[in-house]
Amino acid sequence: MENLPKALRLFVFFFLLAWQVKAQNKVVAYLPNWLDYNAMARSIAYDKLTHINIAFENTDAAGNLSFTPANNTLIQLAHAQQVKVLVSIGGGLISSNPTLYAVYFDLISDAKRADFVRKIAAYLTAHNLDGIDVDLEGASINSDYGKFIADLSAALKPQGKLVTAALAHTNGGDAVSSDTFQYFDFINIMAYDETGPWAPNRPGQHSSFEFAKACLDHWVGRGLPKEKAVLGVPFYGYGFGADFNEGIGFGEIIKRYPGSENLDQVGNTIYYNGIPTIRAKAEYVAEQQYGGIMIWQLAQDATGSYSLLSTIHQALKKVTGSTQQGTEPIRVHLYPNPTKQPAIGYLAFPAATNKVKIDIRDMKGVKVYDKTFKNKQRQSRVELPRLSQGMYLIQVKADNLMYSNKYLVE
Repeated sequence: MENLPKALRLFVFFFLLAWQVKAQNKVVAYLPNWLDYNAMARSIAYDKLTHINIAFENTDAAGNLSFTPANNTLIQLAHAQQVKVLVSIGGGLISSNPTLYAVYFDLISDAKRADFVRKIAAYLTAHNLDGIDVDLEGASINSDYGKFIADLSAALKPQGKLVTAALAHTNGGDAVSSDTFQYFDFINIMAYDETGPWAPNRPGQHSSFEFAKACLDHWVGRGLPKEKAVLGVPFYGYGFGADFNEGIGFGEIIKRYPGSENLDQVGNTIYYNGIPTIRAKAEYVAEQQYGGIMIWQLAQDATGSYSLLSTIHQALKKVTGSTQQGTEPIRVHLYPNPTKQPAIGYLAFPAATNKVKIDIRDMKGVKVYDKTFKNKQRQSRVELPRLSQGMYLIQVKADNLMYSNKYLVE
């Protein structure tokens, strides 16, 4: 790369940087196939997603997966906007029914696993799917699970297909050996359902920010690379009181209780994640460089300015950097970020600028650093100051352009 012209090196550098940010910020949405996909598929904001999981297509006793014809509409529209579509097998119903998950136990046994994996590979190819998501939970995870995932990886990775899973350490996930993590492209961490109507004596928030953080810490502590840890967030709540004693989608909650979009508890008594909590989780994932956000499930979202998907999209965009006003962006790379030492800021502008202003503030809005300088070139290198531990907001202004990002000092 040193032999390339400087301008080309800069282009390649920022292209790779943009690709890395995209890869780190997956937005994975489960979409139940009991919905009308022909209608639903045309209302999805594909530009805010990276992956869609069709939930669920399951197998018969011979290992043949079902396929709903309406899935084709979803697959075609998603692919047209570069969104990957996976098929998800298992699910909560299968995983809680011994008769149903016994079918999987038989198919992933040593005697039948190779044939089942071949059928899955053929199924993905036949239906133009991008991979498989294994949502076996609780008692449906047995000693053959790891071998099944390893064999899926060996068969599918050469074809460019993904292998992912949905797991919760509170529901059998710890039965999956850390040796198996290497075979997953990423794991959707189900950081919800800590409590619910099944525990009437334990009413409360089922997916707090603290619980989400603890779930991420748990999986990374077991050896899962951060970039493979995708945080699951709920687009639904649970009721414990007289008003609603079962699950209810976020869109329905804000219809019943106007003004509840910014709360986490409403009525008598429903607990859920409102806009501020979803935003905080998405920002935390981006700031700490986890793999992204997973949603269960997309059809439960609200519309317009109340959309939780839009909240996630805006939060991830905010943390990874945003531009305003100009037609071309300022490009800024802070290295390292997070940092334990003064970082270096590499700046690139769409044109030579008369004046550049750098402003750093703490999260209370107190200015801790500012620097103004003239810049007659399209690139600049700036050494940032040594700061105490904490999160900071850095702004770079140049003529009519502005860039903002968060800057973490550890």
